[in-house]
Amino acid sequence: MASLSQRNSIFSGILLLLLAGVLAMVGILWGSFIDFTTPTGLQEVFAGLSSSPAPRLATGFGNWRELPICYTIPQGDLFRFFELVSPRLQTIASRMAFRAKIDIALDSADVVYRVSTGKAVMGAVSAVAYAKLRRQYPIIAVFERAGRVPKTSLFVVRADDPVSSLADLRGKRICFRAKDSMSGYYIPLQELKTAGIEAETFFSQISYNDNLANSTLGLISGEFDVILLSNTFYEELPPEQRQKLRVLYASKPIPGGVYVSTASASSQLQTFFTEFQAYGETVAATAPLAGLFQVKPADPAAYDVLEGASIDDE
Repeated sequence: MASLSQRNSIFSGILLLLLAGVLAMVGILWGSFIDFTTPTGLQEVFAGLSSSPAPRLATGFGNWRELPICYTIPQGDLFRFFELVSPRLQTIASRMAFRAKIDIALDSADVVYRVSTGKAVMGAVSAVAYAKLRRQYPIIAVFERAGRVPKTSLFVVRADDPVSSLADLRGKRICFRAKDSMSGYYIPLQELKTAGIEAETFFSQISYNDNLANSTLGLISGEFDVILLSNTFYEELPPEQRQKLRVLYASKPIPGGVYVSTASASSQLQTFFTEFQAYGETVAATAPLAGLFQVKPADPAAYDVLEGASIDDE
């Protein structure tokens, strides 16, 4: 029978092998993450995107075929976002023999900065952010994220909650999305004011969570009494979650978030926009993150009313 020291040595060896395997896997995942998030050179085909291109923007066409598309990603959604969005972007870009590259920004202002300086060819921002930042940067709205049906803002409660109107929410705990969110804050606030409700004094607790999946789980678990979701996100929820929820109130149709680019987009980039919109028409309305791809040409005038909204408050 092996001695205690021999058994300890065997056990230590097994632990070292397991540790080595874990470290190797972390290295692979980190390498993939860096490859997706580190901007690299673009080529002459996109050199016209900015009058002051970023230092890392290449000026020769060469063999580079990358299209950085910029997004902000809610905390906790990073890997799910890459898993669902990256393959779809690659499918679109491959039709033009390009390679799509997800570029992660800190916030909407960072998205607009990256687009306006040529670090990204297109970026997704909220409706409120677009309305505010379009006066400060040379950007245009390429697409409105529209979905199959008009976008609305939903006040959602638990299925067993007896409330039947907005007035019944007095003293409840509400969770908005973020103050730069049209469907998750600005429009719901306007709907409440129309009903004679001042949120600051009406609710017992006001929270913000940019991760809609987490706020949904918070509602189901009892952390919140009511949350704000877009109808597109609500339809994407798993059936077992929707069975536990109920839409208390839906707003009037509202414009969706925006994909922005620069006014001097090249003909090749215009072709990419066309392919992007065509691909969105093939995505099922209930597919996860379908709203990122179901788009229509944006109407800048639809966002004029939002220029007074704040994107700076927490």
